[in-house]
Amino acid sequence: MRIKGFAIIIFCITALVALWGCSGSDPAVNSAETPGSATDGLSIRECAIEYVTQQFTGMKEGPPVIYETLGFTEAEIGSSQLGEPFKIYLFDDTGQFFENTTEVFVFPVVFSSDIIGIIEVAYLPDSGYESGFNFGFGRSYGDELNSLRNEYKDDDLIIGNLNARLLFAISGEEVTVFMINFGGDLTEVQTNNILSTVHSAVDDPNHFRFPE
Repeated sequence: MRIKGFAIIIFCITALVALWGCSGSDPAVNSAETPGSATDGLSIRECAIEYVTQQFTGMKEGPPVIYETLGFTEAEIGSSQLGEPFKIYLFDDTGQFFENTTEVFVFPVVFSSDIIGIIEVAYLPDSGYESGFNFGFGRSYGDELNSLRNEYKDDDLIIGNLNARLLFAISGEEVTVFMINFGGDLTEVQTNNILSTVHSAVDDPNHFRFPE
C-alpha cells in the first residue's frame, strides 16, 4: 500500500519539531498562536472548529507557497472546504481500546466532494501557546479515506489506530483496514477485541462521515 508523508504548514513560526503521524515517514509540527483559549465556555471540539476555521481561512488568504510546497494547487485550496471533524480512537497491539488523554480532532479538507488533505489539531493546554492547539496539515491519508466511499458512503464510521501501525474503519461489526504503516493486517483476535472494547468504551463517538 502506498504511504504518504504527513507534511505540516507553519503559520506563525518556522521552527519544526518531530511529531508522530500515521504516514510512517518524517512529519513535522507547528504550534500556531491565536488569540483566545479553549476556556471561554465552549467545548474543546467547538474551540477546535473555531481555531481550524481561522487557520484555514488564513491559509487561503496567504501566499500560495504555503501550501504549494505540500503539493496542493491554488485552485484546490481556494475552492476547498473543511469537513466535519472526527476523532481517531487508539488501540494497543492486542486490539484493546485505550483512552487518549490528549484531545485530537481530525478535519478533512474537501475539494469537489473528495478528501484531498487532512488537518489534525491537538489540544495541549500546557504547551505554552496561547491557543492551546498544535496544528498539522498535509495530504496524509485522504486518498485512503476516499477509497472507502463506495462501500461505506452512507455510514457513520469509527476510525481506529492500532499502535501507530495501521488505520481502520469500524462500521457496526465490520472492521476494514485502509492504511498500513508496517506489519500485517488485523488478526481475528485483534478484530474481536477492537469490536468488543470500542463498543463498550465509547458511548458517543466522534464519527467520520463522507463529505456530500
